[in-house]
Amino acid sequence: MEIFEFKKEIDEMSEGQLRATAREFREKHNEQVEEANETEDELTEYKEMYEDAKEAANEAEQYFAEKAAEVKDMDAELLADRFDVGELREMVEDAEEAGEFDETPDENDGGTKFEDRPPKAPVKEETVTYNEERALKTLSDAALIPEN
Repeated sequence: MEIFEFKKEIDEMSEGQLRATAREFREKHNEQVEEANETEDELTEYKEMYEDAKEAANEAEQYFAEKAAEVKDMDAELLADRFDVGELREMVEDAEEAGEFDETPDENDGGTKFEDRPPKAPVKEETVTYNEERALKTLSDAALIPEN
C-alpha cells in the first residue's frame, strides 16, 4: 500500500495544482482498490485449496486408520485419534510387508470366533498333567483321598 504525499502544502497550491493532485490521489486510490480486490481473490483461492487439502488429509487419515484397524483389531476412530497419518501409514506399510492383509475378503468379516479356531496342540483326555499328578499325590499322602 502506497502512502500518498503532497508535493506542496495545500494552502500553497493553485486551483489547477489542487485538481491535478486530487486526480492523482483518485488514480492511486483506484490502483490500491484493484490490488486489494486481487489480493482478496487470491486469498479466497488459497482458502479453497486449504479446505480441499484438509479434506484430502482427513480422507487419507481415515483410509489408513481403517487399514491399520484390520491388522491391529482396534477401532479405526480410536487409531485415528491416537496416531497421526504418518504413524498410521507406517503401520499399514509394515503390515503389507509382513503380508498380514488377507487378499480375499471374509464372508462374515466378523473375524474368527474362539471355538472356530483349531486347537494348537491336541490334548488327550486321559493325559494327566504334572500339576494334577502332584496334587493327587499330595492329597493321597495326606490320606484325604484313597489311592487307586
